[in-house]
Amino acid sequence: MATVRKLDEAMIESFFKTANVRYLKDSEGDYLAQYAYDENTKCEITLYLIRAGEKKEVLHVLVLSDAAIPADELGAAVFFCNTWNKEKRWPKAFLVHEENAPYGSIRCEEQIDLEQGVHQELFNDFVTTAFSAGNQFWKEVAKQRPFSFKR
Repeated sequence: MATVRKLDEAMIESFFKTANVRYLKDSEGDYLAQYAYDENTKCEITLYLIRAGEKKEVLHVLVLSDAAIPADELGAAVFFCNTWNKEKRWPKAFLVHEENAPYGSIRCEEQIDLEQGVHQELFNDFVTTAFSAGNQFWKEVAKQRPFSFKR
């Protein structure tokens, strides 16, 4: 039977090693893996694994792309995200745009509170599912082309 333990850096590093994925750790202690341009998504994707919360008990999986969405396409991007969120279970997709900025971006994310602990297999499955779903989001954008973006 798998051992349940607290979310820690070793669990995150084990995920990347098991998946045979090269990763970096930034100055804030967040882990990231960068994926090259993919013709199926028409963008580059970065996966972030972040320990959040007062006790670092929340796993935040963030899937970002290098797609910059022009300000005049933001309405279409919001509509696409809203439709995605209504029809799909994962990931939550939302637009980020600073006032008067010429471009916005979309974030795909999942979060789970692991204060009671988790076993490595469930952790790996959760991260894999979140990343896979984020990748699928961008495949749908590339396929449907509901808004334009630049890289």
